[in-house]
Amino acid sequence: FPPLVEKRLLTVSATQTLEQASQENWDVIVIGAGPAGTMAARGLVQRQLKTLVVDRKAFPRDKVCGCCLSHRALSVIENAGLKPQLSELSGVPLTQFKLVTVSTSLEADLPGGVVLSRVLLDEMLLRSAIGEGVEFLPEVTAVVNPDVPSNQSRYRLITCTTNAGQSCELKASSIVVADGLGHPSLQKCPEFAERVRPASRMGLGTTLNTEIPGFDFGNITMVVGRSGYVGATRLPDGRLHLAASVDASALGKSRTPGNLVSQIFAEAHLPKILELADATWRGTLPLTRRTQVVANRRVFLVGDAAGYVEPFTGEGIAWAVTTGWALPQFVKQAISGDTERAEHNWRTGFHHLVRSRQTWCRVLVWLLRHPHLASTAIRVMKRLPPSPQLLINWLNRPLNTTKWDFA
Repeated sequence: FPPLVEKRLLTVSATQTLEQASQENWDVIVIGAGPAGTMAARGLVQRQLKTLVVDRKAFPRDKVCGCCLSHRALSVIENAGLKPQLSELSGVPLTQFKLVTVSTSLEADLPGGVVLSRVLLDEMLLRSAIGEGVEFLPEVTAVVNPDVPSNQSRYRLITCTTNAGQSCELKASSIVVADGLGHPSLQKCPEFAERVRPASRMGLGTTLNTEIPGFDFGNITMVVGRSGYVGATRLPDGRLHLAASVDASALGKSRTPGNLVSQIFAEAHLPKILELADATWRGTLPLTRRTQVVANRRVFLVGDAAGYVEPFTGEGIAWAVTTGWALPQFVKQAISGDTERAEHNWRTGFHHLVRSRQTWCRVLVWLLRHPHLASTAIRVMKRLPPSPQLLINWLNRPLNTTKWDFA
């Protein structure tokens, strides 16, 4: 980690051993300590539910993307009572969005949002959850055991294995799955099978020490090429963060991810970034996927584990914090005995909060897959000056908390 980030980081230690956790009767076990999981865990323990978060990684740890919080994501985190903690992360306010294609460009003001260190964000959310009473167990791989119809137990079982090979069964009344793309913890539960979109693009991310002009603080630049698109923004410490969505076939043909990203920049007639040649990249599974079932038999899915669409302006992190924040009331309902109603309510709530917005993202992503059509659309919008700003404002509008009772 860079000095500005590293000096603020401390290892987030386990609050329980695996053996201790195996002796408890948990109300909820949350699998995954990213934003969706920690937001959910914090809300669960605030509802007096004994909650354990497990994660296969040690903390702190970095991620491919998620350093841009939209106005919508900010509103959710602030509504959860975390505004003071968020302000301590020294985020840079986001003010402008620029879309660059092969033959034209478009600029629009952003109604809010910040860019910050994803490492610091995840650490803050996790520490806030622990501060509320959540227990934490890192470096443990969790797999949800199959549940059979004849099982009359009030508990679901999870097999947890440490990096050293120690294995134990943990039990909880309900399970929240927040372990990201592919939800590997559900590999033994076919009812949660997901459908990956054919030709789904893959995610790439890197952070560069470069002073190349054209990427100012507070700006998001989206560069669209034939093989994918790249989002670029300055982090508070001055480094340039790049997050890309690229064709798997093009990535396979390219010598390195940096070469492919350089090609996308070249197609948009942007200056070459020399530091790309030596960049270290992180990648993801194919991005666009959907899980038909987001709640079943006391297992609830949130964040990327429930499905994902290539985001347009930081939608992914907004979906994560929104679903994590909204879920706890339904888990509480399930544990109180009304399981079927709770699962139905979460399926309905998830559609309202995420699925409807993902439909619009699919339309925008389809346009980005066709750079010349995207260029044409930009020219049309330029003839209708209010339209680009209206679209950006709609994507970033705060969550209407009065329509849904999330208390």
